Amino acid sequence: MIIGGVLIAHGYQLGTAIFVSFLLNSVDVLVGSSAVIIGVILLIHRLGWPLIERPLYTVQKLNIIKNKKDLYACGMTLIALPTETVGGAMLHLLEKLF
Repeated sequence: MIIGGVLIAHGYQLGTAIFVSFLLNSVDVLVGSSAVIIGVILLIHRLGWPLIERPLYTVQKLNIIKNKKDLYACGMTLIALPTETVGGAMLHLLEKLF
């Protein structure tokens, strides 16, 4: 953009064209960055969903939600006794893949 500003003093059309091209390309960078960020979020979701899926479907199968005392006990157990950290789960997944 600075080059366009300097060239406007020497040649108005050339300087304006360079200045506008930098502005229009910055929109492309913004859109491309947004696409990459959305892709990373989708990848994290794809890798993290299996960690959440099994306990959720097990709870659904056992009808724990209808029994509030069991639901409370299940929640406290999941909070107090984590079986695996996210990092450990990722390492386990990488070991399975490779």
